[in-house]
Amino acid sequence: MRALAIPGLLLGLAACAPAAVTAPEPAWTLSDQMQDARRMMIEHVENFIASPDDPMAAGYWDQAVSMAGREDLIYQGAEDGNQPIRPQCADPGPDPLPELVELAGNTSIVIINEAHSRPSDRLFILELAKALNGIGYRTYAAETFSETIADKPGAATNLDDGYYTREPVYARLLEAVRGMGFHLVAYEQHADQAAPADAAPDVRIDSREAAQTENLMRAIFNDDPDAKVFIHVGHSHVAERPIPDENGMRWMAARLKEATGIDPLTISLTDCVASGDAPVLASAGVRPDGTLRPVYTDDVVGLPRVTIRDGRPDYRRRAGDIDVQAPAALLPADHAVLIEARRAGDDDTIVPADRLFLRPGESLPLLLPEGTYDLRSFDKDGLVSGPVTVDVKAPA
Repeated sequence: MRALAIPGLLLGLAACAPAAVTAPEPAWTLSDQMQDARRMMIEHVENFIASPDDPMAAGYWDQAVSMAGREDLIYQGAEDGNQPIRPQCADPGPDPLPELVELAGNTSIVIINEAHSRPSDRLFILELAKALNGIGYRTYAAETFSETIADKPGAATNLDDGYYTREPVYARLLEAVRGMGFHLVAYEQHADQAAPADAAPDVRIDSREAAQTENLMRAIFNDDPDAKVFIHVGHSHVAERPIPDENGMRWMAARLKEATGIDPLTISLTDCVASGDAPVLASAGVRPDGTLRPVYTDDVVGLPRVTIRDGRPDYRRRAGDIDVQAPAALLPADHAVLIEARRAGDDDTIVPADRLFLRPGESLPLLLPEGTYDLRSFDKDGLVSGPVTVDVKAPA
């Protein structure tokens, strides 16, 4: 009888048990740190618009303009707004990737630069990262990575990962290299390595180049001199030789070459622009007078000029992004806002898949891959409106 009583007891208890309760989704919370970043972006974009001839416009504020999705304010059709117009590439060749990969096989360090206000450079860098990963490159180091950056395969890019990684195209690049299994390395100078704030610019640059080299040696090459490393820098850091009009400054690539004894493959994306719609391998950039600009890297790659349609860059569409009209509920009424699109469920510390600065009266499309997104608008003080959830599907 006892054996029969136990199942009966269990059935009785089950009948009396309360129904399972599903835990509520955690509330979406505004991140103070992300809001500080938004405020800075809005202020820098407004400064750029108000003072386009200020030296800061083409040297710092423009970085925030690209982070805020407004490359149309920088690159206007076939001309480059207030940016220095890049010369045409001399002796353009075919697809650069096969030759660059072959050259990378003869060294263990590849260094490539970008223009920080030109996110399209990051799409080429991603393609090169994929190719280098295929021949054994497993370490990826980049300028302004934070000291706390971690490999985290499959993780979305977080605000704390770095500075330039707050731009949506760079955020996708970082997510992709994590997915490939690259080990991520930060090498930016620490506060105790920096020259005094009132030091001359050349002194501050010199101390930064020395610190970056020291940090790369400590983080990678002292323990593993044979590591195969892909290093992503900005502008002149890629120079292997002193640049005369920069007072003979020895940049990080030159210092790392000396410190490791390894001749790196150095690639510039900032010397010239391709005349067509595909990247080219070039010998140099051609000045207006027909002479060639001097080259301070092993190779020069020219990327297509950024073209704008409906206020947004076409290279994003070629990469698979889809136009999504910003919902009316999020459009600005009497002051500028940032509209941000995050994958549904992502919290506010995740870098958005797209971000768009809009002034009253402006309505431009967001550019998003297929998926489901939560859209919100923000001003300098915080959340203005949203979320509005949208499903993005490729046209049939």
